Amino acid sequence: MVKLFIIADDFTGALDTGVQFAAQGAATRVVTRLEGNLTADDIDVLVLDAETRHLPPSDAYWVIREAVLAARSVPYVYKKTDSVLRGNIGAELAAAMDALGMMGMPFIPELPSMGRVAREGIYYVDGVPVSKTPLGRDPFEPVATSDIRSIIARQTDKPVSVRKPGENTNVPFSGIAAYDAETDEDLAQIGRELGLERLRLSAGCSGFAAVLAGLLDFQGTAPKISSVPRAFFMICGSVNPVTRAQIAKAVETGFARVWMGDKEALNGAVTSRMILDANQQIDTPGILLGDEERLRVLGELTSAAKGFLDRGLDATLMCVGGDTLMALLKAVGVSTLTPLCEITRGVVLTSFNYAPPDSGQRTYYILSKSGGFGNSNLLCQLAGQIGA
Repeated sequence: MVKLFIIADDFTGALDTGVQFAAQGAATRVVTRLEGNLTADDIDVLVLDAETRHLPPSDAYWVIREAVLAARSVPYVYKKTDSVLRGNIGAELAAAMDALGMMGMPFIPELPSMGRVAREGIYYVDGVPVSKTPLGRDPFEPVATSDIRSIIARQTDKPVSVRKPGENTNVPFSGIAAYDAETDEDLAQIGRELGLERLRLSAGCSGFAAVLAGLLDFQGTAPKISSVPRAFFMICGSVNPVTRAQIAKAVETGFARVWMGDKEALNGAVTSRMILDANQQIDTPGILLGDEERLRVLGELTSAAKGFLDRGLDATLMCVGGDTLMALLKAVGVSTLTPLCEITRGVVLTSFNYAPPDSGQRTYYILSKSGGFGNSNLLCQLAGQIGA
């Protein structure tokens, strides 16, 4: 029976949060549609990718409100937010509170292991206020301020306060209580202070999700992975400079790169380390794709990826960015994934089932991460880990 319901605003966020519970032995599923999953007897943790990251705030509010209303009989609800504070955070926290009739809730947004922390209500990434990093100049989702209170207040009139670990421990929440945290121990202390009785509704990223997973004390067995295909096949539609640098490094070290518009290469042989990359426009400085064009590019990219699967591709897949992953699953008609383990911080191994035309159903393994995670050697390291 579902004990915890998690709502994320994109797919990579859904997976890197869900895997924290799978690692603790919880039967965890990540879905794009609720359907009958909330009453399933074989699921402990249900994670919904609500795809609200790019919606207008008012639309995001109603999507989240309806999802939480549907799950109001589930004992615990966790609103997963982006670890660099992108998306409709204020609208979505307000929606969850309204759906459950809550007067207040804790918000613990930090991910200290990736340098994402808060002091005095100001959010930092690797020691720099988030709005002063490249995230503040993101072409699609710029983070305009580093003040957590201001980010939330732009989309809701619910009061927002800042708390520190060990401070106001027994004071009831009134509105949204955004916690400072700079270490994993800070997150653990916040969890101990709150206890499950004050975590009926909470929010944050995968950092506090790992703490919540321990508090819920699941008794199952973590997934065991015997082996995955040794070839490495990456599907990339990301414009994030971190990911583009990772691809450039991989190509330098011998990865084959195929552009989605190269029809001859798309029908050619597959190498043991291959990157299927989006339209070359994406690598052209100064080119800024609008939403409609970006979705078209992702659709063509993942249609090309489906072509490789349908021709019998035997490889461990990798998708960068929630939009790319969602587009791939739509292309192959899949709505459920099973998170298995975190290969390295922020990189999740997941499985899904798909039956190519004229073939029986088989299990595919896919790595995923958000565009901004990882050092420049990450792709080489991952390929080496799976044996490619």
